Amino acid sequence: MSGIAIRAATPDDAAAISALVQRAVRLGNATAYPPEIIERICANFSRENVLRRMAEREVFVAEVEGRIAGTVSLRGDKLYSLFVAADRQGLGVGRHLVEHIEAIAAGKGVRELRLSAALSARPFYERLGYRLVTFELRDDGSTWLMSKSMVQL
Repeated sequence: MSGIAIRAATPDDAAAISALVQRAVRLGNATAYPPEIIERICANFSRENVLRRMAEREVFVAEVEGRIAGTVSLRGDKLYSLFVAADRQGLGVGRHLVEHIEAIAAGKGVRELRLSAALSARPFYERLGYRLVTFELRDDGSTWLMSKSMVQL
């Protein structure tokens, strides 16, 4: 898909990011997690929590046709919070966001990028070259810990 613009998120984006994440979680993870975990994840992405994350991480958004279609963030050597709008999934938005974060991480000297993937997201990350490290049993939604070398061979 062409026409994907990635930029740094601003505080003005927080409400849109919150709504996008909550909708993506409710639609995309409903079969992987029980309802109470879905609601816990959604509460973790309130507008206020998104703003707090913006102060702690580098947060980016992907825009398609002038609308926020996805988000991702980076702190240190870890990719966080990749979410794509339900109507934009499968069109390359997520891949573009991951490639953007990988380029930033590599430019900062990160040798291995880590992430915690939702149970349903493991195949997506494997297609992008991430390998499984371990299963993470978590009270707020278990995940797959995955990593990818940023060192060019």
